[in-house]
Amino acid sequence: MTFPPKRVLTVCVLVLAVVAGKVLRTAPQAVPPAENRTAPESLAFGPIFPLLSDAGDRIVFSYQGAISRMPRTGGGVMALSTSESS
Repeated sequence: MTFPPKRVLTVCVLVLAVVAGKVLRTAPQAVPPAENRTAPESLAFGPIFPLLSDAGDRIVFSYQGAISRMPRTGGGVMALSTSESS
């Protein structure tokens, strides 16, 4: 019984893929204890949770853990609070 070359090639590729997957598989990583885990420095980049004031003239947002505001038309940012990490 002869097999078409295409089928033989397909079977060989599948067998090699399975063998390579088993060989290259890494051992599961242990989760460090809670006291050794550190929180990431920052989960967001830039201002988050922007809100427009009721009058519509200012934008309030969180930036690097601090609450800040700025005019809607642009301009300087004024920090209303400080971040917990500073």
